[in-house]
Amino acid sequence: MGKLMVVLEKLKLSSKLLIGFGGGLLIAILIGVNAIKSLNEMSEQTQAIYENELLGISHLKQANINLIYMGRSMRQMMLATDAEGREKARAMIDKASVTLQMEIAEARKRVYREEAKKLLIQFDTQFEQYKRNVNRATTLLEKDGFRASEAVTYISSQEFMNVGNGADDTIDKISKIKEEGARKMAQALADSSEKTRNISLILMLAGLIFGGIAGLIMGASIKRPNDRLRNSVEGLAAGRLDDTIPHADYHNEIGVMARAIKVLQNVCRNMDNQRWIKTNVAEISSRLQHADDYSGLAREFMSAACPLLGVGLGVLYLHEENELRLLGSYGWRERKNLNLKLAIGEGLFGQSAMEKQPITITNPPEDYVKIGSALGESTPRVVSVLPIMQSDQLLGMMELASFQPISERETELLDALIPVLATTIQILERNINARRLMKEAQERATQMEMQAAQLEEQSVEMEAQQAELLKMEDWYRSIVEAANAMFVVDEQGIIILCNPQAETIFGYATGELAGQRVNALIPPLAYADTQAKLLASDDPLKKNAMMNLNAICKDGSEVAIEVALNRLPDSGDKGACACVSVRDLTEREKT
Repeated sequence: MGKLMVVLEKLKLSSKLLIGFGGGLLIAILIGVNAIKSLNEMSEQTQAIYENELLGISHLKQANINLIYMGRSMRQMMLATDAEGREKARAMIDKASVTLQMEIAEARKRVYREEAKKLLIQFDTQFEQYKRNVNRATTLLEKDGFRASEAVTYISSQEFMNVGNGADDTIDKISKIKEEGARKMAQALADSSEKTRNISLILMLAGLIFGGIAGLIMGASIKRPNDRLRNSVEGLAAGRLDDTIPHADYHNEIGVMARAIKVLQNVCRNMDNQRWIKTNVAEISSRLQHADDYSGLAREFMSAACPLLGVGLGVLYLHEENELRLLGSYGWRERKNLNLKLAIGEGLFGQSAMEKQPITITNPPEDYVKIGSALGESTPRVVSVLPIMQSDQLLGMMELASFQPISERETELLDALIPVLATTIQILERNINARRLMKEAQERATQMEMQAAQLEEQSVEMEAQQAELLKMEDWYRSIVEAANAMFVVDEQGIIILCNPQAETIFGYATGELAGQRVNALIPPLAYADTQAKLLASDDPLKKNAMMNLNAICKDGSEVAIEVALNRLPDSGDKGACACVSVRDLTEREKT
């Protein structure tokens, strides 16, 4: 059954439907063929009953009637008083005799049972005797001058009557045999009809059972792979990206869906890999930015990257003055075996630096290097030497050793980390140079005492500028802390600054709100007491109570808002300004 289900699952939907409908059609054809065959048999049997039995009985009945006609005509001839009557009766006897013989001849063709054949032979004998008796009676009648005394005595004799009655009984027996045969054939025909009906019912029942079973099997052959694919899709949605997608090898609609889901799985896996790579690159990049020197940079990079790459051993060298200097290592137990400096072209490490191409060693010798822990140590299976490049400039070298080859995802992570490391090395180099220059500048500061007055004057000016900068900083901080959507108005109620959220609420394009009057947007703010509240507070950070107002958008529609007023610190030529914080109440009312 399992193999059958597998075979059915691999079939196309059209083939499954064809099998299902074909089976039902086959049952219908069988029922039709059986019905047609049965009808033909019944028709043949009915025709046989008619031809062999009913017609035979009819001819026998006619023969019996003509036999009676012969006896009746014989009596009429005896009773006739003239020659014409006797001739007429004689003609009727002859006619009845001929007709009887013709009917017997036709009946003989339809007599096939042995018993009936024997009786028919007996009838022939009896009829011949009967005809001789009739002739004898006729002769006696003519002999007596057509006086019926002796002839009547003869036809009334037991001898004459026994022959006639015997012939009549024989015909009756043959007729009964034929009738019994017809009855049996009719019964057989009825039995055949009943059998045909039973067979038709059985075929119909078998068709229903077959259709039901076929429907269940076909439904299962469609449902089971669909359920597996649905589970695979649910697995993808749950984040199980490594699950095997079933039925991808099927050459039917299920296979097409499975291959499409497999493509989707690959896309999801690639997206997950990219997310993983970008997340780790961003995290490692953030950690590298906190490094103050090369040793700290090497320590941060190796401790963050090596576990992600599945590396058990790693070293990082810096390229400077045509040589490689050790910056740091990961997982190295015996630092005395490390070369602190290597020349370009020295060993595979130096060769990779000279060619600026990575080199990978697989299955190194047992004594090449060991990856160890507290529990033991073993030889790595893969050793990779990687140059750190930036704009075709060699900045450093890195060597990594692991027990397993680096996977495709980890390779992509490493490819993304090397440019980050290279950029960080360059930035750190500039920072170190900047600090060195700063230190030199500080040393030279002692030589500039003669310029103290000038420096003091410059210092006063710089303090004033610094104070102005601090004031501006407070001014902008008040603006930023006001609200998500805000704009700044001056003493005349003209908007001099706004953020994109305010433009979005009131339906204005970027830059259109600047220069507009605030009372055009919020009519209640046009009243004198409201403007007085807006600008009268002595405390720059004092906030008035929030107000729920209706504002007018650019298209004329009204919007319910919540307004908070904030007096801003005085800022030079801007005079007294206020920050109007706005919150759209429409979304709150919807929720």
